[in-house]
Amino acid sequence: MNIQEIIIAQKEKLKNQLQTKELALGEIIFNNGQCQILSQSVSRYELIINDDLKSEITECCLDIDEEDHITPSIDKENNGWDRNSYACLLQVENELHLLSPKEHIEHKKYNDYQECLPNSYYICQKKN
Repeated sequence: MNIQEIIIAQKEKLKNQLQTKELALGEIIFNNGQCQILSQSVSRYELIINDDLKSEITECCLDIDEEDHITPSIDKENNGWDRNSYACLLQVENELHLLSPKEHIEHKKYNDYQECLPNSYYICQKKN
């Protein structure tokens, strides 16, 4: 599985595992831009969460093992999934989405004649 598929599968698991309130608070943290990726590797993402209300910064790591499980740790302690780790998962998903290749758009192909607009005063002529 690629990382995007792993994240989608983890989000589905969390919908059944976490309370709706925790998921909503995680989305709020993410939508407010409080998560930031510091570093990433093939099997690990390190992020920080900036809590403006408490004036504190929390470190979060998302480790991906060989069996495609994501394990979060907050401030170097494995506390399981909560709103902060869920917000970090959403941030990683968002960053990966921005890096993924976009749909290929075909470029307009020109022929031997210039394009003429209806009711224009230009005369269509053959290109040199």
